[in-house]
Amino acid sequence: MNMETNLIEQLNESADGYKKQLEVAKNLGKILPVAQWVTYGTILAAIVCIFSGDSCSISSLVYSMEHAHNKGVLSALFCLVCFLLNYLIPFVNFYIIHAIEVSLSTLKPEYQVSGSMTTFLKWGYIGLGILGIIFEIAEIGDEAALILALFYVAFIIVEVIWARRLSQKWTNLSSWHKKTADLLRNYVYLGLGCFVIAIIAGAISEAAGDFVTYVISGGVDLYLFYLFGTYYKEMANVCAYVKRNPNNTTE
Repeated sequence: MNMETNLIEQLNESADGYKKQLEVAKNLGKILPVAQWVTYGTILAAIVCIFSGDSCSISSLVYSMEHAHNKGVLSALFCLVCFLLNYLIPFVNFYIIHAIEVSLSTLKPEYQVSGSMTTFLKWGYIGLGILGIIFEIAEIGDEAALILALFYVAFIIVEVIWARRLSQKWTNLSSWHKKTADLLRNYVYLGLGCFVIAIIAGAISEAAGDFVTYVISGGVDLYLFYLFGTYYKEMANVCAYVKRNPNNTTE
């Protein structure tokens, strides 16, 4: 097993975090494959809506089901189910941040990032998911939309700072710590890029905006969901191995 020879000096003394980290790695092995299939379904549903001329919104799909016949109803129902399941993705992101939070507890303070920022991100994903559902099914005024926009901007700023700091602090840990942190940093940067492009594309046409929001962003989510589980598991294994064999680490 390859690892940094000085990793033992960067870990804290408590054994609870290492056990929990291995437990979280097992849970990720169950959660992330489901997230991948949900994301595939959302991407396919978005493509179906774009080519059929429908909007990628629940209200639009419900309207299509009420006025469509035969294949049109089945198509709209499939897309509706996929977009509803897509609201589970913020909960997956919540658990990913929770996983990092657990890993941070295994490290000495100088290798940790702000606990308040981590908590804000973790619960911010849940908040954005819930608000997305509420605003999807209910009429909202300009003030509510402005509040949501401001919260989302604040969330993105904190997310970028958090991911950048995590990548910097974990650079000199094991190679799997570095890979995990760099993966999250890249995911955040790509997500920010998709957000900006989606705004521009949405101003051109609704279909273009939907393509970026669901298809391109979905691809970015898959990038995270496919790699994070493996990286995190290896990172947890490295920590557990070093903790059990402090004198046997090798380059």
